[in-house]
Amino acid sequence: MSRSGLLKISGMSIFNLGVKLITGLVITKTIARYYGPDGMAYYGQYINLVALLGTISIVGLHVGVVKRFSHSSSFHEQKVIISTVITVIMTVMTIVAMYFLIFSDFISYNLFGRHDFGDVVVVSIFAILCYGLQLLSQAVLTGLGQHRKLLLAMLLQTVVPLLTILLLIPFNGERYLLYGAILGGILSSLYTFAQIARQFGLSPKAIRDHTSIQTLKSLTPFIVMILVSTASQHGVFVLTRTFLIDEISTHHAGLWNGMLRVSDIALTTTAMIFGIYYLPKVSAYSQSLALRREMFQMGRAIIPLAFLFLAAAYLSRDLIIKTVFSQSFNEMIHLFLFQLLGDFFRIISWIFSYILLAKIKIKYFVISELVFAIFFYFSTRILLKEYGFSTISLTYLLSTVFYLGVVLLFVYKGVLTSHEND
Repeated sequence: MSRSGLLKISGMSIFNLGVKLITGLVITKTIARYYGPDGMAYYGQYINLVALLGTISIVGLHVGVVKRFSHSSSFHEQKVIISTVITVIMTVMTIVAMYFLIFSDFISYNLFGRHDFGDVVVVSIFAILCYGLQLLSQAVLTGLGQHRKLLLAMLLQTVVPLLTILLLIPFNGERYLLYGAILGGILSSLYTFAQIARQFGLSPKAIRDHTSIQTLKSLTPFIVMILVSTASQHGVFVLTRTFLIDEISTHHAGLWNGMLRVSDIALTTTAMIFGIYYLPKVSAYSQSLALRREMFQMGRAIIPLAFLFLAAAYLSRDLIIKTVFSQSFNEMIHLFLFQLLGDFFRIISWIFSYILLAKIKIKYFVISELVFAIFFYFSTRILLKEYGFSTISLTYLLSTVFYLGVVLLFVYKGVLTSHEND
Protein backbone atom coordinates (compact mmCIF):
# COMPACT_ATOMS: atom_id res chain seq x y z
CA MET A 1 0.00 0.00 0.00
CA SER A 2 1.23 3.48 -0.85
CA ARG A 3 2.00 6.05 1.83
CA SER A 4 -0.99 8.19 0.76
CA GLY A 5 -3.25 5.14 0.87
CA LEU A 6 -2.01 4.24 4.32
CA LEU A 7 -2.57 7.79 5.56
CA LYS A 8 -6.09 7.75 4.12
CA ILE A 9 -6.91 4.45 5.87
CA SER A 10 -5.40 5.73 9.12
CA GLY A 11 -7.49 8.90 8.85
CA MET A 12 -10.64 6.86 8.28
CA SER A 13 -9.74 4.63 11.24
CA ILE A 14 -9.32 7.68 13.48
CA PHE A 15 -12.68 9.04 12.28
CA ASN A 16 -14.30 5.66 12.97
CA LEU A 17 -12.72 5.60 16.43
CA GLY A 18 -14.02 9.11 17.14
CA VAL A 19 -17.55 8.06 16.16
CA LYS A 20 -17.22 4.91 18.28
CA LEU A 21 -16.13 6.88 21.35
CA ILE A 22 -18.89 9.49 20.94
CA THR A 23 -21.50 6.78 20.35
CA GLY A 24 -20.25 4.91 23.41
CA LEU A 25 -20.59 8.04 25.53
CA VAL A 26 -24.14 8.62 24.26
CA ILE A 27 -25.12 4.99 24.98
CA THR A 28 -23.60 5.27 28.45
CA LYS A 29 -25.47 8.51 29.14
CA THR A 30 -28.72 7.03 27.83
CA ILE A 31 -28.45 3.92 30.00
CA ALA A 32 -27.42 5.94 33.06
CA ARG A 33 -30.34 8.37 32.67
CA TYR A 34 -33.17 5.99 31.79
CA TYR A 35 -32.12 2.67 33.33
CA GLY A 36 -29.62 3.50 36.11
CA PRO A 37 -26.88 1.19 37.47
CA ASP A 38 -29.10 -1.90 37.12
CA GLY A 39 -29.50 -1.28 33.39
CA MET A 40 -25.75 -0.68 33.09
CA ALA A 41 -25.08 -4.08 34.70
CA TYR A 42 -27.53 -5.92 32.42
CA TYR A 43 -26.12 -4.20 29.33
CA GLY A 44 -22.57 -5.14 30.32
CA GLN A 45 -23.56 -8.78 30.84
CA TYR A 46 -25.27 -8.90 27.45
CA ILE A 47 -22.38 -7.27 25.55
CA ASN A 48 -19.74 -9.56 27.07
CA LEU A 49 -21.91 -12.66 26.57
CA VAL A 50 -22.48 -11.95 22.86
CA ALA A 51 -18.79 -11.16 22.26
CA LEU A 52 -17.72 -14.33 24.10
CA LEU A 53 -20.14 -16.78 22.47
CA GLY A 54 -20.00 -15.02 19.09
CA THR A 55 -16.23 -15.56 18.98
CA ILE A 56 -16.67 -19.15 20.17
CA SER A 57 -19.21 -19.71 17.36
CA ILE A 58 -16.53 -18.96 14.77
CA VAL A 59 -13.92 -20.71 16.99
CA GLY A 60 -11.30 -18.07 16.24
CA LEU A 61 -11.19 -18.95 12.53
CA HIS A 62 -11.59 -15.31 11.44
CA VAL A 63 -7.88 -14.68 12.06
CA GLY A 64 -7.00 -17.56 9.72
CA VAL A 65 -9.47 -16.17 7.16
CA VAL A 66 -7.59 -12.86 7.04
CA LYS A 67 -4.30 -14.65 6.46
CA ARG A 68 -5.66 -16.96 3.74
CA PHE A 69 -7.49 -14.19 1.88
CA SER A 70 -4.36 -12.01 1.96
CA HIS A 71 -2.46 -14.71 0.04
CA SER A 72 -5.24 -16.17 -2.11
CA SER A 73 -6.33 -14.79 -5.50
CA SER A 74 -8.62 -17.67 -6.45
CA PHE A 75 -12.33 -16.81 -6.23
CA HIS A 76 -13.22 -20.50 -5.82
CA GLU A 77 -10.77 -20.96 -2.95
CA GLN A 78 -12.13 -17.87 -1.21
CA LYS A 79 -15.69 -19.15 -1.60
CA VAL A 80 -14.65 -22.49 -0.09
CA ILE A 81 -13.10 -20.71 2.91
CA ILE A 82 -16.22 -18.61 3.56
CA SER A 83 -18.56 -21.59 3.13
CA THR A 84 -16.51 -23.72 5.50
CA VAL A 85 -16.50 -21.07 8.23
CA ILE A 86 -20.26 -20.47 7.85
CA THR A 87 -20.84 -24.21 8.28
CA VAL A 88 -18.76 -24.15 11.46
CA ILE A 89 -20.71 -21.14 12.80
CA MET A 90 -24.07 -22.77 12.09
CA THR A 91 -22.96 -26.05 13.69
CA VAL A 92 -21.74 -24.39 16.89
CA MET A 93 -24.78 -22.11 17.04
CA THR A 94 -27.14 -25.10 16.73
CA ILE A 95 -25.65 -26.47 19.96
CA VAL A 96 -25.74 -23.05 21.65
CA ALA A 97 -29.35 -22.47 20.54
CA MET A 98 -30.51 -25.83 21.93
CA TYR A 99 -28.87 -25.10 25.28
CA PHE A 100 -30.30 -21.56 25.43
CA LEU A 101 -33.82 -22.76 24.53
CA ILE A 102 -33.83 -25.55 27.12
CA PHE A 103 -32.15 -23.64 29.95
CA SER A 104 -33.26 -20.07 29.23
CA ASP A 105 -34.60 -19.42 32.74
CA PHE A 106 -31.50 -20.93 34.34
CA ILE A 107 -29.22 -18.78 32.17
CA SER A 108 -31.36 -15.72 32.86
CA TYR A 109 -30.98 -16.15 36.62
CA ASN A 110 -27.25 -16.88 36.53
CA LEU A 111 -26.50 -14.08 34.07
CA PHE A 112 -28.86 -11.33 35.23
CA GLY A 113 -29.85 -12.46 38.73
CA ARG A 114 -33.53 -12.77 37.74
CA HIS A 115 -35.74 -15.44 36.14
CA ASP A 116 -37.91 -13.19 33.96
CA PHE A 117 -35.26 -12.48 31.28
CA GLY A 118 -35.65 -15.90 29.65
CA ASP A 119 -37.14 -14.29 26.53
CA VAL A 120 -34.08 -12.01 26.25
CA VAL A 121 -31.79 -15.06 26.49
CA VAL A 122 -33.69 -16.82 23.68
CA VAL A 123 -33.70 -13.78 21.37
CA SER A 124 -29.99 -13.20 22.01
CA ILE A 125 -29.31 -16.44 20.09
CA PHE A 126 -29.81 -14.47 16.87
CA ALA A 127 -27.49 -11.69 18.06
CA ILE A 128 -24.74 -14.22 18.87
CA LEU A 129 -25.14 -15.86 15.44
CA CYS A 130 -24.95 -12.48 13.71
CA TYR A 131 -21.87 -11.52 15.76
CA GLY A 132 -20.07 -14.61 14.43
CA LEU A 133 -21.13 -13.73 10.86
CA GLN A 134 -19.95 -10.15 11.44
CA LEU A 135 -16.50 -11.38 12.50
CA LEU A 136 -16.34 -13.49 9.33
CA SER A 137 -17.48 -10.58 7.13
CA GLN A 138 -14.92 -8.20 8.62
CA ALA A 139 -12.18 -10.82 8.24
CA VAL A 140 -13.05 -11.24 4.54
CA LEU A 141 -13.06 -7.47 3.94
CA THR A 142 -9.73 -7.14 5.77
CA GLY A 143 -8.14 -9.95 3.77
CA LEU A 144 -9.40 -8.50 0.49
CA GLY A 145 -8.07 -5.06 1.43
CA GLN A 146 -11.54 -3.50 1.08
CA HIS A 147 -10.89 -0.99 3.85
CA ARG A 148 -13.73 1.40 3.04
CA LYS A 149 -16.31 -1.36 3.29
CA LEU A 150 -14.64 -2.62 6.46
CA LEU A 151 -14.75 0.78 8.15
CA LEU A 152 -18.38 1.22 7.07
CA ALA A 153 -19.21 -2.14 8.64
CA MET A 154 -17.49 -1.11 11.88
CA LEU A 155 -19.31 2.23 11.79
CA LEU A 156 -22.70 0.53 11.41
CA GLN A 157 -21.84 -1.85 14.23
CA THR A 158 -21.33 1.20 16.45
CA VAL A 159 -24.15 3.52 15.36
CA VAL A 160 -27.10 1.19 14.62
CA PRO A 161 -27.33 -0.26 18.18
CA LEU A 162 -27.42 3.30 19.54
CA LEU A 163 -30.34 4.16 17.26
CA THR A 164 -32.31 1.03 18.19
CA ILE A 165 -31.67 1.58 21.91
CA LEU A 166 -32.94 5.16 21.59
CA LEU A 167 -35.93 3.94 19.56
CA LEU A 168 -37.07 1.58 22.33
CA ILE A 169 -36.68 4.03 25.25
CA PRO A 170 -40.46 4.74 25.35
CA PHE A 171 -41.02 1.06 26.19
CA ASN A 172 -39.97 1.38 29.82
CA GLY A 173 -37.84 -1.34 31.43
CA GLU A 174 -34.38 -2.90 31.17
CA ARG A 175 -35.76 -5.68 28.96
CA TYR A 176 -36.26 -3.17 26.12
CA LEU A 177 -32.74 -1.81 26.59
CA LEU A 178 -31.45 -5.30 25.82
CA TYR A 179 -33.93 -5.73 22.95
CA GLY A 180 -32.60 -2.50 21.46
CA ALA A 181 -29.00 -3.73 21.71
CA ILE A 182 -29.98 -7.11 20.22
CA LEU A 183 -31.89 -5.57 17.30
CA GLY A 184 -29.08 -3.12 16.52
CA GLY A 185 -26.46 -5.86 16.51
CA ILE A 186 -28.55 -8.06 14.21
CA LEU A 187 -29.33 -5.31 11.69
CA SER A 188 -25.76 -4.01 11.39
CA SER A 189 -24.30 -7.52 11.07
CA LEU A 190 -26.81 -8.75 8.49
CA TYR A 191 -26.17 -5.72 6.27
CA THR A 192 -22.44 -6.46 6.12
CA PHE A 193 -22.91 -10.21 5.70
CA ALA A 194 -25.46 -9.66 2.90
CA GLN A 195 -22.77 -7.81 0.94
CA ILE A 196 -20.37 -10.73 1.30
CA ALA A 197 -23.08 -13.24 0.40
CA ARG A 198 -23.96 -11.27 -2.75
CA GLN A 199 -20.32 -10.84 -3.77
CA PHE A 200 -19.57 -14.58 -3.53
CA GLY A 201 -22.98 -15.96 -4.55
CA LEU A 202 -23.60 -17.70 -1.23
CA SER A 203 -26.78 -19.76 -1.12
CA PRO A 204 -27.52 -22.67 1.26
CA LYS A 205 -26.69 -25.14 -1.54
CA ALA A 206 -23.47 -23.29 -2.50
CA ILE A 207 -22.35 -23.22 1.14
CA ARG A 208 -23.02 -26.95 1.52
CA ASP A 209 -21.23 -27.85 -1.74
CA HIS A 210 -18.15 -25.71 -0.97
CA THR A 211 -17.57 -26.76 2.66
CA SER A 212 -14.18 -28.46 3.05
CA ILE A 213 -12.67 -30.28 6.04
CA GLN A 214 -9.19 -29.78 4.56
CA THR A 215 -9.76 -26.02 4.40
CA LEU A 216 -10.97 -26.04 8.01
CA LYS A 217 -7.71 -27.65 9.16
CA SER A 218 -5.67 -24.95 7.39
CA LEU A 219 -7.49 -22.17 9.30
CA THR A 220 -6.86 -23.47 12.82
CA PRO A 221 -3.37 -22.25 13.95
CA PHE A 222 -4.70 -19.23 15.85
CA ILE A 223 -7.75 -20.90 17.45
CA VAL A 224 -6.28 -21.38 20.93
CA MET A 225 -4.79 -17.87 21.07
CA ILE A 226 -8.04 -16.15 20.03
CA LEU A 227 -10.37 -18.24 22.18
CA VAL A 228 -8.26 -17.87 25.32
CA SER A 229 -7.88 -14.13 24.76
CA THR A 230 -11.65 -13.75 24.30
CA ALA A 231 -12.49 -15.91 27.30
CA SER A 232 -10.03 -14.06 29.53
CA GLN A 233 -11.40 -10.68 28.47
CA HIS A 234 -15.15 -11.19 28.18
CA GLY A 235 -15.61 -14.40 30.17
CA VAL A 236 -13.95 -13.12 33.32
CA PHE A 237 -16.03 -9.90 33.20
CA VAL A 238 -19.26 -11.93 32.90
CA LEU A 239 -18.24 -14.09 35.87
CA THR A 240 -17.16 -11.11 37.96
CA ARG A 241 -20.34 -9.17 37.22
CA THR A 242 -22.41 -12.26 38.05
CA PHE A 243 -20.54 -12.56 41.35
CA LEU A 244 -21.30 -8.91 42.14
CA ILE A 245 -24.99 -9.37 41.32
CA ASP A 246 -25.23 -12.49 43.51
CA GLU A 247 -23.11 -11.37 46.46
CA ILE A 248 -23.77 -7.61 46.65
CA SER A 249 -26.36 -6.19 44.21
CA THR A 250 -27.14 -5.44 40.59
CA HIS A 251 -26.71 -1.77 41.50
CA HIS A 252 -23.05 -2.30 42.42
CA ALA A 253 -22.46 -4.44 39.33
CA GLY A 254 -23.75 -1.48 37.30
CA LEU A 255 -21.39 0.92 39.08
CA TRP A 256 -18.44 -1.30 38.17
CA ASN A 257 -19.62 -1.59 34.56
CA GLY A 258 -19.86 2.20 34.43
CA MET A 259 -16.24 2.40 35.56
CA LEU A 260 -15.28 -0.09 32.83
CA ARG A 261 -16.90 2.14 30.23
CA VAL A 262 -14.74 5.06 31.40
CA SER A 263 -11.67 2.81 31.05
CA ASP A 264 -12.74 1.78 27.56
CA ILE A 265 -12.13 5.29 26.25
CA ALA A 266 -8.41 5.18 27.03
CA LEU A 267 -7.97 1.49 26.22
CA THR A 268 -9.82 1.60 22.89
CA THR A 269 -7.83 4.61 21.72
CA THR A 270 -4.54 3.02 22.73
CA ALA A 271 -5.46 -0.32 21.14
CA MET A 272 -6.02 1.43 17.80
CA ILE A 273 -2.55 3.01 17.98
CA PHE A 274 -0.97 -0.35 18.78
CA GLY A 275 -2.91 -2.10 16.01
CA ILE A 276 -2.25 0.42 13.23
CA TYR A 277 1.34 1.41 14.01
CA TYR A 278 3.07 -0.83 16.54
CA LEU A 279 2.00 -4.38 15.61
CA PRO A 280 3.00 -4.16 11.92
CA LYS A 281 6.40 -2.66 12.84
CA VAL A 282 7.42 -5.24 15.44
CA SER A 283 6.14 -8.04 13.19
CA ALA A 284 8.70 -7.00 10.58
CA TYR A 285 11.70 -7.03 12.94
CA SER A 286 13.70 -10.20 13.55
CA GLN A 287 16.66 -8.88 15.52
CA SER A 288 16.58 -8.38 19.27
CA LEU A 289 18.22 -4.94 19.09
CA ALA A 290 15.59 -3.64 16.65
CA LEU A 291 12.78 -4.97 18.85
CA ARG A 292 14.27 -3.36 21.97
CA ARG A 293 14.63 -0.05 20.15
CA GLU A 294 11.01 -0.13 18.95
CA MET A 295 9.70 -1.05 22.40
CA PHE A 296 11.67 1.81 23.93
CA GLN A 297 10.41 4.31 21.36
CA MET A 298 6.82 3.15 21.79
CA GLY A 299 7.10 3.38 25.57
CA ARG A 300 8.61 6.85 25.38
CA ALA A 301 5.72 8.01 23.19
CA ILE A 302 2.73 6.24 24.73
CA ILE A 303 3.47 6.22 28.49
CA PRO A 304 3.47 10.02 29.03
CA LEU A 305 0.32 10.40 26.90
CA ALA A 306 -1.46 7.63 28.80
CA PHE A 307 -0.43 9.13 32.13
CA LEU A 308 -1.67 12.61 31.20
CA PHE A 309 -4.98 11.32 29.84
CA LEU A 310 -5.69 9.08 32.83
CA ALA A 311 -4.60 11.78 35.30
CA ALA A 312 -6.99 14.21 33.61
CA ALA A 313 -9.78 11.61 33.86
CA TYR A 314 -9.08 11.16 37.57
CA LEU A 315 -9.06 14.90 38.27
CA SER A 316 -12.32 15.24 36.29
CA ARG A 317 -14.05 12.30 37.98
CA ASP A 318 -16.81 14.43 39.54
CA LEU A 319 -17.52 16.08 36.20
CA ILE A 320 -17.51 12.73 34.37
CA ILE A 321 -20.07 11.25 36.76
CA LYS A 322 -22.32 14.32 36.49
CA THR A 323 -22.17 14.68 32.69
CA VAL A 324 -21.74 11.13 31.39
CA PHE A 325 -23.68 9.26 34.09
CA SER A 326 -26.17 10.48 36.72
CA GLN A 327 -26.49 10.99 40.48
CA SER A 328 -27.24 7.30 40.99
CA PHE A 329 -23.61 6.61 39.98
CA ASN A 330 -22.04 8.86 42.65
CA GLU A 331 -20.58 5.87 44.54
CA MET A 332 -18.50 5.11 41.46
CA ILE A 333 -16.11 7.90 42.45
CA HIS A 334 -14.33 5.53 44.87
CA LEU A 335 -13.32 3.26 41.97
CA PHE A 336 -11.49 5.83 39.85
CA LEU A 337 -8.01 5.88 41.39
CA PHE A 338 -7.10 2.19 41.31
CA GLN A 339 -9.04 1.52 38.09
CA LEU A 340 -7.18 4.23 36.16
CA LEU A 341 -3.85 3.17 37.66
CA GLY A 342 -4.68 -0.35 36.49
CA ASP A 343 -5.37 0.99 32.99
CA PHE A 344 -1.99 2.74 33.06
CA PHE A 345 -0.14 -0.50 33.80
CA ARG A 346 -2.27 -2.39 31.32
CA ILE A 347 -1.27 0.01 28.54
CA ILE A 348 2.40 -0.41 29.50
CA SER A 349 1.98 -4.20 29.42
CA TRP A 350 0.66 -4.00 25.84
CA ILE A 351 4.09 -2.76 24.71
CA PHE A 352 5.32 -6.27 25.55
CA SER A 353 2.23 -8.44 24.98
CA TYR A 354 1.96 -7.18 21.39
CA ILE A 355 5.46 -8.58 20.87
CA LEU A 356 4.16 -12.03 21.83
CA LEU A 357 1.25 -11.55 19.43
CA ALA A 358 3.46 -10.34 16.57
CA LYS A 359 5.92 -13.20 16.98
CA ILE A 360 3.10 -15.77 17.36
CA LYS A 361 4.36 -16.98 20.73
CA ILE A 362 1.11 -18.86 21.34
CA LYS A 363 2.16 -20.63 24.54
CA TYR A 364 3.40 -17.48 26.25
CA PHE A 365 0.46 -15.38 25.04
CA VAL A 366 -2.11 -17.91 26.26
CA ILE A 367 -0.45 -18.34 29.66
CA SER A 368 -0.20 -14.59 30.23
CA GLU A 369 -3.88 -14.03 29.33
CA LEU A 370 -4.97 -16.86 31.62
CA VAL A 371 -2.80 -15.54 34.45
CA PHE A 372 -4.51 -12.14 34.27
CA ALA A 373 -8.03 -13.60 34.13
CA ILE A 374 -7.53 -16.11 36.95
CA PHE A 375 -5.68 -13.69 39.22
CA PHE A 376 -8.29 -10.96 38.74
CA TYR A 377 -11.33 -13.19 39.26
CA PHE A 378 -10.17 -15.01 42.37
CA SER A 379 -8.55 -11.99 44.01
CA THR A 380 -11.83 -10.12 43.44
CA ARG A 381 -13.82 -12.88 45.14
CA ILE A 382 -11.45 -12.94 48.11
CA LEU A 383 -10.99 -9.19 48.67
CA LEU A 384 -14.64 -8.25 48.08
CA LYS A 385 -15.82 -10.60 50.79
CA GLU A 386 -13.22 -9.29 53.22
CA TYR A 387 -13.07 -5.56 52.49
CA GLY A 388 -16.13 -4.60 50.42
CA PHE A 389 -17.09 -3.43 46.95
CA SER A 390 -14.54 -0.62 46.48
CA THR A 391 -11.66 -3.14 46.44
CA ILE A 392 -12.70 -4.38 42.98
CA SER A 393 -10.64 -1.63 41.33
CA LEU A 394 -7.70 -2.51 43.62
CA THR A 395 -7.82 -6.14 42.43
CA TYR A 396 -7.79 -4.85 38.84
CA LEU A 397 -4.66 -2.78 39.59
CA LEU A 398 -2.91 -5.73 41.26
CA SER A 399 -3.85 -7.98 38.32
CA THR A 400 -2.45 -5.58 35.70
CA VAL A 401 0.82 -5.15 37.63
CA PHE A 402 1.15 -8.93 37.93
CA TYR A 403 0.30 -9.33 34.23
CA LEU A 404 2.96 -6.76 33.32
CA GLY A 405 5.57 -8.76 35.22
CA VAL A 406 4.53 -11.98 33.47
CA VAL A 407 4.66 -10.55 29.91
CA LEU A 408 7.98 -8.86 30.65
CA LEU A 409 9.43 -12.22 31.65
CA PHE A 410 7.96 -14.00 28.62
CA VAL A 411 9.14 -11.38 26.12
CA TYR A 412 12.67 -11.52 27.52
CA LYS A 413 12.73 -15.32 27.73
CA GLY A 414 10.73 -16.23 24.62
CA VAL A 415 11.52 -13.45 22.16
CA LEU A 416 14.50 -11.22 22.96
CA THR A 417 16.80 -14.05 24.07
CA SER A 418 15.91 -16.22 21.06
CA HIS A 419 16.53 -13.27 18.67
CA GLU A 420 19.78 -12.25 20.33
CA ASN A 421 22.00 -13.96 17.79
CA ASP A 422 19.78 -13.43 14.70
